[in-house]
This record gives sequence, structure tokens and C-alpha cells, in this order.
Amino acid sequence: MRSPKQLLFGSLGAALAVSGLTALQATPAQANPAGTGVIISEVYGAAQLPPASYGNDFIELYNPTASDVDLTGWSVQYRSATGNTAQVTPLTGTIPAHGHYLVQEGNFATGNQLPNPDAKGGIGLSGTNGVVLLVNNTTGYTAQGDLAGAASPLVDMVGYGTTPTSFEGANTGVQLTNITSAQRNVAAAQPDSDNNATDFSELAPTPVNAAGETVPTLAAVAPTNLTVVVNEPLTAFDLTATNGVAPYGWTAVGLPAGVAVSPSGTVSGTPTETGTFPVTITVTDSATPTDSDDATFTITVNAEPPPLKEIDAVQGTGSASPEVGNTLRVRGVVTAMYKDPAFAGSDFDGMYVQTAGTGGAVDATAGSDALFVYGSNAMPAGVAIGDSVEVTGIVSEFQGITEITPGAGGVVELGAPLAAVTPLQIAYPTTESGREAQEGMLLAPTDQLTVTNVYDINTDGEIGLATGDSPLRQPTEFYSDSSLKLDEVKADNAARSVVLDDGTSVNYLANSTVKGQPLPWLSPANPIRVGAQATLTGPVVLEFRDNLWRFQPQAPVYDDGAGTATFENTRLQNAAPANVGGDLKIATFNVLNYFNTTGEAYVAAGASLNPKTHCTYYTDRQGNRIGNNRCGFETPNGPDPNDGRGPRGAATAASLARQQTKIVTAINLLDADIVGLQEVENSVKLVNEVDRDDALRSLVDALNTAAGSEVWRYVHSPGEATTATSVSEQDVIRPAFIYRQANVEPVGQSDILFGTTEFANAREPLAQAFKAKGALDSDAFAVVLNHFKSKGDSTPAATGDNANSPDTGAFNGDRTRQAHRLVQFANEFAEARGTDAVFLAGDFNSYSKEDPIRVLEQGGFGLIDSDDPTEESYSYSGLSGSLDHVLGNTVARDMVTGADIWDINAAESVAFQYSRHNYNLTQFFNGADPFAASDHNPEIVGIDVPAVTGSYKRIQVVGTNDFHGRILPSGGDSAGAEVLSGALDELRADNPNTVFVAAGDLVGASTFESFIQNDQPTIDALNEAGLEVSAAGNHEFDQGYEDFVGRIQDEADWEYIAANVNEPAGRDDLAETWTKTIDGVQVGFVGAVTEDLPSLVSPAGIQGVTVSDIVDSTNAAAAQLKAQGADLVVLLVHEGSPTTDCTSPNFTDADTVWGNITQNTSADVDAIVSGHTHLAYNCSYPVASWANEGRAVTERPVVSAGQYGQNLNQLVFTYDDNTGDLVAVSQDVIGIAGTGYEADTAVKPIVDQAKQQADVLGAEVLGQIEGPFNRAKLVNGTTENRGGESTLGNLVAEVQRWATETPEAGSAQIAFMNPGGLRQDMGGTVNGDVRDLTYKQAAVVQPFANTLVNMRLTGAQIETVLEQQWQRTAVGAVPSRPFLRLGVSAGFTYTYTETPVNVNGTATFQGEVTGMWLDGVAIDAAQVYSVTVNSFLASGGDNFFELGKGASKKDTGKVDLQAMVDYMDAHASTDPLPVDYSQHAVEVEFPADPPASYAPGEHVKLTVGSWSFSGSDVKDAELQVKLGDQVLGTAAVDNTIGTAVYDPYGTAAVDVVLPASTPGGVVTLTLVGPQTGTEMRVPVAVTGSVVTPPTGQQAVTLTVKTKPKKVVVGKTRARVAVTLVDAAGRPVTGTVTVKAKGQKARTVTVVDGQATVRLKAFATTGKKKVVVTFPGTTTHLPATATATIKVVRR
Repeated sequence: MRSPKQLLFGSLGAALAVSGLTALQATPAQANPAGTGVIISEVYGAAQLPPASYGNDFIELYNPTASDVDLTGWSVQYRSATGNTAQVTPLTGTIPAHGHYLVQEGNFATGNQLPNPDAKGGIGLSGTNGVVLLVNNTTGYTAQGDLAGAASPLVDMVGYGTTPTSFEGANTGVQLTNITSAQRNVAAAQPDSDNNATDFSELAPTPVNAAGETVPTLAAVAPTNLTVVVNEPLTAFDLTATNGVAPYGWTAVGLPAGVAVSPSGTVSGTPTETGTFPVTITVTDSATPTDSDDATFTITVNAEPPPLKEIDAVQGTGSASPEVGNTLRVRGVVTAMYKDPAFAGSDFDGMYVQTAGTGGAVDATAGSDALFVYGSNAMPAGVAIGDSVEVTGIVSEFQGITEITPGAGGVVELGAPLAAVTPLQIAYPTTESGREAQEGMLLAPTDQLTVTNVYDINTDGEIGLATGDSPLRQPTEFYSDSSLKLDEVKADNAARSVVLDDGTSVNYLANSTVKGQPLPWLSPANPIRVGAQATLTGPVVLEFRDNLWRFQPQAPVYDDGAGTATFENTRLQNAAPANVGGDLKIATFNVLNYFNTTGEAYVAAGASLNPKTHCTYYTDRQGNRIGNNRCGFETPNGPDPNDGRGPRGAATAASLARQQTKIVTAINLLDADIVGLQEVENSVKLVNEVDRDDALRSLVDALNTAAGSEVWRYVHSPGEATTATSVSEQDVIRPAFIYRQANVEPVGQSDILFGTTEFANAREPLAQAFKAKGALDSDAFAVVLNHFKSKGDSTPAATGDNANSPDTGAFNGDRTRQAHRLVQFANEFAEARGTDAVFLAGDFNSYSKEDPIRVLEQGGFGLIDSDDPTEESYSYSGLSGSLDHVLGNTVARDMVTGADIWDINAAESVAFQYSRHNYNLTQFFNGADPFAASDHNPEIVGIDVPAVTGSYKRIQVVGTNDFHGRILPSGGDSAGAEVLSGALDELRADNPNTVFVAAGDLVGASTFESFIQNDQPTIDALNEAGLEVSAAGNHEFDQGYEDFVGRIQDEADWEYIAANVNEPAGRDDLAETWTKTIDGVQVGFVGAVTEDLPSLVSPAGIQGVTVSDIVDSTNAAAAQLKAQGADLVVLLVHEGSPTTDCTSPNFTDADTVWGNITQNTSADVDAIVSGHTHLAYNCSYPVASWANEGRAVTERPVVSAGQYGQNLNQLVFTYDDNTGDLVAVSQDVIGIAGTGYEADTAVKPIVDQAKQQADVLGAEVLGQIEGPFNRAKLVNGTTENRGGESTLGNLVAEVQRWATETPEAGSAQIAFMNPGGLRQDMGGTVNGDVRDLTYKQAAVVQPFANTLVNMRLTGAQIETVLEQQWQRTAVGAVPSRPFLRLGVSAGFTYTYTETPVNVNGTATFQGEVTGMWLDGVAIDAAQVYSVTVNSFLASGGDNFFELGKGASKKDTGKVDLQAMVDYMDAHASTDPLPVDYSQHAVEVEFPADPPASYAPGEHVKLTVGSWSFSGSDVKDAELQVKLGDQVLGTAAVDNTIGTAVYDPYGTAAVDVVLPASTPGGVVTLTLVGPQTGTEMRVPVAVTGSVVTPPTGQQAVTLTVKTKPKKVVVGKTRARVAVTLVDAAGRPVTGTVTVKAKGQKARTVTVVDGQATVRLKAFATTGKKKVVVTFPGTTTHLPATATATIKVVRR
């Protein structure tokens, strides 16, 4: 039996042998000179272009092999020249050896007929350019580009014409015409060279079918069976035939007496005998030689004519006719005639007849007086509407339509006209029985009619109508799904609903030919909209078709249908939103997937990736791409062509421009001050995109261009939104705010609700506070923008309270939980921002009476409905309701002056949207109007806000810290110098009263481009950015005091200050303070550096420099500044908090290092800007004396911007112009990395030059290596596998351990390295037998310049860290990379097991570490170890949360790159550095439920995984199994690499026999790799061998307790507590093996007589025995103890 892992990782291949079948199977699309597979031999697509060579398009196949090929299950497929959405025609049957197979396509009426086709489809091929594919299944094939050599399921393909973008080698290069086809020379020596351009020629079409026929064969057409009356002349009719050569000659056998057929084929006469007569007709053509064909039909001659029935009797009063199956006659007046056009088939062919004289004001009969006459004989020439006819035929029911189908001559126009039919003037019946009574009748409905559904105008020419003055209602918009009233709404909808049809079965999206016909009813001047009044201008026929009751016109409608109905143009009253009053206006607007990344751009961006990016598209009538169907990374083996995680929206730049124009027009006309948008591209989720706000910025740019000035701004994303963890939670669409900057301004940064389970399947809420322009922050109000989970069901279907409901859709449970969490978030945000008024807005995907809205109302937020109660935001399936809402708490609702739902989208036909541009001959799109900009209506709310009074000046202090030379951007981790400067430009533009300051460590520990040039690029960039003053940081002293006060200060345009640095005697090069007057306000700055400076830098470099107490120095300097007239004093201090929790004692306890600074700094200091610890925080603390003095501001800001230019601190001090008093302070941490701030072009040349110079300087050789140090790769050898162990990861971990092994750095014993921090292999440059490693080659491996952090972890914590390699997010979900293999330092090894698990529908694994060793000694769970990781991991990065909990953390100040440089100097300056190919982590799996112990002589079986590195790294062909020095056996190692992103590679099956001499107790088997040097320990418990204990061994007491005694199956994990003491009760140290039934044995260390093991959850119920074995030591005897755990279901 294959293990679960084999099923997941293994090759899923199978062989099938079936006897008796000779047909060959598919071969891939590749060059075929040997003729080994079926090929496409001819394509013709111009049948719709008269005068065409043939009346149908066709695709011809050829079989060059010597055997028949079964094509059953295959298909031919057609795509437009540039599209990837295929139309499919399934194939059946066999193509003969060296024969053809003909597929007929299209349905046209021009040209000659084909030979009898072997398969038929209805695809209308392009007559000029297109793509045809032969596929060995019936799934639409989507791959594009050069498909030469493509694997199964593609068998062959051709791109014909000049424009196809998919082909083999090249397209054919010549467009086809109505008289040419693309033909392959199948007789050539190499008919398929995989180049369409050379394999195909353009010639006159020559279709051949499987029978070898080249012309259509003669075929007699059998007439419809005929029923006539004896001695009455039958209505003469002509026999017909197809193909052959006319004229035809006819004979017949079996005609009744009196009836004959003429040589020309006319059947006539008067039958003189009764009976049923099978007739065989024979046609002979005029060919040489002649051809003939037979057909049969039946003539039934009755003694009496079929009964003549009244139509109402045929219809009956029930749902079906009582005459079904009977042949009879009816008479009536023709009221309507329908004939589908040639391009649409014949589904609708027929006419209605109605009893003479019926209609008018009263219906005189109980049943319907009309009947549908169906079929090719239904409307003989000369019959027209208004004629009187007699119809003879068989009565039937077809999908609810009662119809009569006449045979040949079965419709006869009466000589004397019957009384005319007049439309029945009645109200539309409200019941099924009432409608049945008028089925098929001509009506003049008396109702008022309102348009309720326009979606299907674009496809089937249908308009949904509702009687009355309003559309149909969405039931849960008005009543809850538990209300009895809900059924009343449903009943009302059913009573009022009817469809106005166009009298055809045409689907106007079916193919390019049909798209070339203008849509009925609709036109740019006649935009039929939901809610519009409809007026019937002519009579209609009531019928039931396709499960709906319909009004049919009397004849097909191909124009605006004004003769049948006209429609009110409601666009006129919706040209602008209603006046909602107020000082400001808030709006919400779902913009229907606005992506500025088009599908084509996305595909191009990821073309070099593996897997590549991929899109399928929706195309217009000419094959041009319009919209994205599905975009994402390719999934070749999946059910879909890609994973669907790419852009939605527009496919091309031209399509995007149309979409953007519509949205811009709508928003500018909306005239709101704040607009909350939904379904905006979340740019950071797409390939090569680093700016989350990129799409939002593009929309605002377009708005401002249209407005003619900088009217609009957007709210930047918060910095937290660009962190890796947050990005992993987000959807590809997001909410966003824009606002009119002249009227409103944001207060503080936006906030997004990350880290929840509730919003795991929805867009996270976005909150922002706003105020009127110029107002105080205290007047702000909050708006929280939302986009809840959609109503669509999932695959597999949702269950529980998320199960799909006909009333609320799917996932109502999740939306309800989202509502609960939103209430909490909104209140928390309001409290944090100090505002009372809170609005909730957005697309809640919930109608007004559904549970989510009720939860919000119960939480204190009421709906703010439109002033017009008839307005709704959405129309779905003809039902109107509101999914989009604005709600407010009581304070917010009191501000409201009015509300309006602006009906510009929900009422519109989709034909007007950008996504349907050029789908029809009529061009509907108009970017100059706002209509159909989306599918949701915007809602706008007017509010009054406090008047802006008083005059204020605002002093803005913008701060950074710990920049560390990050001049290049790095995702959400670093904005880069260009964006940093650009953000400052934006902040200065908002407030010119700005000073840019820093808290030190601007240089040092820098990334390579700055580091290699002594940080000169960083200094130049910060000079250009306008930095004015900075505290000294410890890294400024890295190269000594003289370098700092000399070179660095000389090059820097800003002032460095440090009040607590005591310089060498006689020196005064560092200022203590710095002052600047801004708009009349004198601002003083005090600088200070960490008191740990002497331990962080080389003592030799700072001889004579001492550091004083920060608080004392600061207080003295601040007092002096105040004495000199400073109005405002800010401390810039290079010291900081070890936590971001503002309530932590580290902030509030004056006895802590940081608490001393925050609490004891004097009241003369108005704010503290800090750094050093690389953490971002935004805190404030009361200053008692300020409150005592009655100041308006009583709390002092204490802030840090984190690190690397990821954020900026923003402090704004507001002064009253009249009094000069400080009246308010606002403070924020502004995330600038990937949050929409534009780059400063003035800084760009500095950065570009730095990169160029770094390339030159980086060529310096650091040392030599014996071979490449590689990252793990997948089977293709290029795609990185971050789940695989690598030589590079282990080396970097060892380098970092070595760099921190000194006592002052932490005495590191173990180091771990995250695979994501390794950005390239470290291959060096070949130099003879070794490789040179340059600075740059080392630097690009670790480009982040992380510092090394040392910490203390227990052995148990180390185990947790290792088990977090099996990744889970903070909310327990599986991230996109489900497994990350840590690199580990030398001497540390471990084993583990893996178990397949399913986490919220995601199949993954959970790992369990089973053993850990350091230098051969087992890791003790309780012992504390010194561990080093980089600063990213130390913060819990990559979901290694346990590393964030390490004790005694110390940032060593050592940079990862410098550590590598130093290591190379120490280890590779004379001899090349060898590559360690030994594995540090190995999977060891025992069989299911193995024995607790093995007896000598028994087999020990286990499987091994993760024994091999990938690529060219050294591998073991086999591994040895040793017991001590004795080799017990070997096992072959399978080194096959696959595509799984875990680390299963290098597998072996071990089966060895324990020697008879094996002693009892726990012995250690050693797995050894002879080539790689891998050694891994496997402890095994052994029993059965009597061992004489050495003299002096003492007995022990082994006690086992379990807690709890009873556990729940699959859920509760029990703990096993072991106590081991000697006879005197003294604790004993050693190891014990714990084995629970059904679980793997665990060996743990007993420390001070105690050990604890946490068992896994049991998979089955029952009593489970736990056996604990102590193997004994040289001083203590072995012992065994047991316990029992009861496992229950609940």
C-alpha cells in the first residue's frame, strides 16, 4: 500500500492494456516526419462570406499511420486569432489508416454542400485568421504562443492567417478568403515539420471525409409522415433531395391507389383505399454515371378526415393538452409568425393560430383559443399574419408549449376568411392557471409595465418586465429570511413577472457571425433600464417557453421594436445624483474590478517565471481581447489553466482606457468629497508589483487629468499592509479611499483589520478618519470601508451556516461573523482616533434585512437609506435590492442631511459596459457618460460637520531612524531612498512648516550598494532628501570617532547632535542641540546616543569618548534650550523600547532602561523621537506638570519609525495664531514602503550611480570555495524550493553562529537561517579546480543587511521552532509556501516525521521532531541554549513565531554580509572553503504502529526521506545502517527530485536485522551517507537479550502519570509525566522511551528525575496503553512502567 506521502509526492502514472482494440491513441503536437499521429490537414472558415466555395466551414484531419485511430473523446477546437477561449466540437468514431476525417462547422446558407461529414459542430470559424486545435480530450485548450512540441492533450494545431498569436513555429502568414483554405501537403515526405508557415498552403478547398468522398453524395429527403382522407384529393407536394447533379428523376413504391409521383417529384392524387402505406421513394440524378438514393415515409389513409377540433378544446384547461399524440384538425386565424434567421438555426420556426372572432374585451372560453403550429411545414408560402388556415397535424407538448406539427401540405389557407382575431384586453394573469387559459393568445395587456431585468438583452434579446410601477423586489431586502413575509414577496414577484422576447432563438453572443447582427430593442438612444416604464404599442402573444412566461411580438424583432413596445429613458433623471445637502458628502462605489495591470501586461511580466503567468480572455466579435476571464500562474495539471490569482478587469491597454474613462466620468459627476471604492486592484499581490497603491494612484491621476487640476488625492495604505504576513492574507482586490483635497483631509493613517479568521475569505475592512479642511483633529469622523464575502458558492460547496441558501446565498454565516468583527474594529478604531462619529460603508454583499446588517444594527449602526425609498443599489436576476450600504452610529446619523443611491449602473444593460465593447455590430460604449461604469450603484450621503473656526499654524516634525543605508527598495521592508525623499516632498507640500529629523544609525550595517562605498550614496541621498538634524547612533561610530566627526559629518548636510557623548579632551566636534525657527515657532532638538555605545563598537575607535546618562544630559540640554527661548523641544535619542506594546513596563516603569527615559525626561521636552531597537511604535504618556498647568496638551509623544526607511514618524504641533498656545498634537507612524508614495527623481541618479559603482567594487575576491553553495531546486533545476534543505542555507547558518560565538556576542551554539533570505546561489566564478567568490557574489545571496540577533531558547522552544517549518499563519491558515526549511549550523542535526493533514480545505503536512542533537549530544528540552538568527527571524518573521519569544535577546550589531566577509577571510583566504554535503535534517518514519521494542534477531524497518540535496550537489547512491561500528546493511537511495515544495527527496527503505548480541535497552542505529558524510541517529528500544548488569548497578523506581486520563479522539493531547528515582529517592538522569498505542515511540531526556512528553491526539477511541522504558545506565538498572489513557468521542 502506498503511503499518503507517496500519493501526494509520487508520480501518478498508470499503464492500461485492453485486448481487442487496434486504434492508436493520441500523440503530442510535435514534428511528425515519420507520420506517427493524426494531423490537421485542411481548414476552411469563410462559408459566411458569399460567394463562398462551400456552405459550411470545415476542419479536415488526416491519419498518416498504418492503423485506424479511434477519435472518440477527442475534439477539434477553434479560437480567435489572439484569444485563448476555445469553442469545442467533440469527435466520435474512427479515422482510417492513411485516410481523412471531415468535421463540418458553422450553419450558413451559401455555397456548395460538403461531403457527408464525419462529425458536426456549430462553430463559425473566421474566414481570414484563426486558430484550430486537435485535442485528445474535450476540455478547452488555453495555452498560447508557439505550441510546437507541446505535450498531451494537444495533438496538433494550426494558426492560419497573418494575426494568430498561437501557432507551431509561425502562423501560416497568408489570410484565407471565401475561396481558399489552409491545406497541408499530406503526401510530402515530412508533412508536419512543426512550422505552420511552411507546412500549409492556401488553395481551393478540397474536403474529404472518412469514406474518401470529395463531393456530397446524393440524398433523398424523407417527407414528414402524412395522414389523408380516402376519396379526398391530398394537397400536392414536391419531393426534395440534396447534393448530386440536378435535375432529379423520381419513382415511388408503395403509394396508395389513386396517388402517384411524377418524374419531377410531385406527389398528388386522390387515395381510393384506406390503410397505412409504407412508401419508398427513389431519386436518380443526372450525373455520369448516375447516382441514386432511397428514403421512406408513411402515408396513412383514413376513412374519415381527422376530427376538426376547437382550439380551446385542444388546449384544455390543464397544464397539458388532452389531445397529446392525436392527429386532428384545427381552424383559425394566423396571429404571429416566426422564422429564425439562417445564422441562428430553426428552433423558433412556426406560427400561432387563434380561433376566429376571439379576443376583444372578454375571453369567452375557459381554455386558450390559440395554438402554436411548429415545424418546416408550418408556414407554407403565401400564408401571412391575418390569414385563415386549417391545420392538420399531431398535437404535442414541448417544454410547456402546446403545439401541433403538420406534415407536408398540413397547412391549408381557407378559401373564405374567418372572423378576425382582436387582441384580448386583459390584465396580465397573476396565476399559472390564468396564464394557461391565455397561452398563445394575442393580448393587449392593460397593466402598467416596468422593466425589471435587462441582463439578457445582450444575449437573447429578452427584457424582464413586471406589472405595476416598480421592478420585482429582492425578498431579503424587505424581510428577514425567517419572516413569513418573505413568501409574500416571492409570491408577488411570481405574480408580476413576465419576459418580453424578440421572437427568435438567437443568442447574440454565440459567435462572430451573430455578433455582427445588431441587438434588438436596445440602442444608444434607447437605453432600456431597470425601473423604466414599458409601453406596449402593439399586441403580443403570451407563451411559455424555456420555463418562463413571455410576451412574444407578432414577428421577430431586429430593430428597436417600437411597433411592439417603447421604453421610458430614465437616464435623463439620473444624469446627476440627487442633492443630499451637507457640508461634506461621503460616497461608496464598487468599481467592478478596476485593475491598471491588464491581462496582457501580467502575462508579459511573468513570462520568464516558472510557472509562468497566464490569462484566458473574453474577446469581441473580431477576436480582440477585451476582458480577462481568468489570470494567474499556470497550473498545467490542474482543472483550470491557471490558479486564478491574477488580475481581473481589462485585458488590454485600450480596454483599460475605456474602463477608466467610464469610472472617471462617474466619480467626477458623483461630486462627493470622500469616495470609498471597492474592487480596486491590490497591486502588491501581482507579479513584480511592490506598490500596493499603484492602481489607486493611476485612477487618481486619471481623475485629476479629467478634472484639469489636482482635485483628488488618495489615502495611502498603512505600512502594515505591505508586510509579508499581511500580504499573504489579502485578496487581489481591495477597498480604497479617495478624497477632494480642497474640502477634506485625512486624520492620521488608515488602518486595516489584519490577522483575523473572520475575514480570511473577504477583503479586510479599511478605516480612515477625516475632517473638514483646516479643522482641528478633534472634529474628525471615521469611515470604515468594507467588502464582505460574496454570495457565490464554492467548490466544493459550502456547508453548515455557510451552505447556499435560495434566500441569502452562500456564506451567510461568514458574512455574519464579519459583521460582528467589524463592529468591534470600528469601535476600536474610533477610540484610537478619539472620534465619536463612525460611518460604515461599502459592499456588504448583504441585503438590508439579512443577518449581517441586523448584526451591525444591533451593534449600534443604523442604515442610512436613500431619501427615495424606491432606490436600490443592485439588480440580480431581475430582483432589485441593496448590497451596498452606508451605516452610522447615533452620532454619525445625527450629522446626515440626505442620502441618494445614484442609479447609473444597476439599471443598465451590460451591453453598455467597457467589457462588452464591440461585442455587437451596434457600438454601445460611451465613455462620456457615467452609465454602466460598474454593476453596483454608488450611494452618496450628505453630512454637516462643525464649522472651521480660528486660525492655526502647524509645525510638522518628520522623523526616521535606523535607515542603515537602505537606498534600494525591498518590498514592504524598505521604501528606498527615492521613495523616502518622495514621501517627504508630499508631506512638505501638505505642510511647508516641516523639519526632517532622525534618531541615528543612518549609516553602517548597510546593504551592499551603500556598504561597499562607505555609505557615501546614503549620505548623498539623505542630503538630497533634506535631512536637517539627527542624533548620533552607535553605527555612526563603526569606523571610530574620528571617521564620524570627520568624514561623515563633513559629507552630511545635516547636523549630528549628542548631548550625552563626552568627547576626548580638547575636542568639541559634536553639537549637543540644534535649533530652527519655523513660521515664528522656535524648535529645539536635543540628541542622545545609547549608553551601550562602548560595548557596541571597537574600543580602539572611541578612545577618549565616554557616554553620560541619557536622562541627565537631556534634561540639562532641554532646560538650556528653553532658557534660550525655544517654544518646542524634541529629544532625538538613539535608544528605544524592546517592545511595541505601549502599556508594557518597558515604557511605563522608570526602573527599566527605556522606561527611565520615557518617565524621567523632564517636562521641558515636548516629544521623544527614538530608534536603535528597530521597532515601530506610536505611544504617548501623561506629563503631570502639563496637566497641573492647565495645558491643552497633557501627553508627550514617544515614537519610533522602526527601521530601514520602512516608515516615517509624523508629529504635528498645532498652535493657536491668536494666543500662541500649543492646542493640539497629532502623531503617526506613516508606512511609506509600497504604500503609494512616488519616487523623487532628484534622488534617482544618486541611487543609479551607487548601483553601477557597486558592480565595479563588488568584483573584489573575498576568497575561494571548492564548489557552489546552492539553494534547493525543483526538478527543472531552476525553480527554487524553499522547502528543501540546502548547502547554502546550512553554510549561512554556520557563518552566523561563528560570527556570534564570542562571549560578548552571545556565545552562540546554534544558528538558523530562513530560506527566503537567500536570494541567489553562491556559485562563485570558476578558477581552475576552485571558484573565486567576489564581494558582489556574496552580497547578492543576502541583500537585506540584516543584523544578527542572539537569544536564549530552551530545547523545547527549539523543537517548536523546527516544527513551525510546517507553516501556519497567525490565524492558523496555510500560507502560499506551506513549508520552509531552515538552514542550520554545523553540529546540529534532527529527525522528524510528517503526517498529511487538511487545514481549512488545504491539503498539507504537519511535522513532528523526533530527535535533536548538538555535536552528538541529545538536546535537552529543559536546557537553555544560545541561538543566533537574523533580525528578520528574531521578530517572528516567516511565521516562526517562537523565535519572537526568545529570552535575553541581543542585537549584536553584526551584519549578515559582514559576517560572511569575515568568515571567508578566516576560513578561505589560504585554502578553498569546502562544501558540506551532509544533511542536517532527515525524515525517519517507522511503519504504522511499530512494536514498542525489538528483540535481537528481529527486523527493524523504516523509511528515510530528505537524504539528498538537489541539483548537482553530491549525493549518496546508498546509505549504510550501523550499530556502533558494525554495518548491519545498506539501502539504495532514490535521489529523484520532483515538483513538491517540501523536502521528501532522497528516499530509502531500510530493513536490517538486529544482531543476536544486541544488548537490551535503547540502542542507537546510525544512518551513514558514504559520499555526503551525513550521519543521523535513530534510537531503537531493544528487549529479549539478557544482559548481566555491571557490579554496583542500583534499582530504580519508574513512575508514569498521564493527564488527563480521558481525552477526546482527534482533539485532546495527553501529557505523560515520568518520574525516575533511585532506591534512596534521589533523582536519576538518563533517557526514557515513551510508546503509546497507535503512535510512534519518543525518546526524551530525564533531567533531575523528571521528563514530560506531550502525545499526539489519538485517531481512534478505546483504551490506549502507554509503555515507558528506562534502558538503564552504567549505574542504574533498566525499568519499565505503564499507564492507560481512555479515548472517547466527546
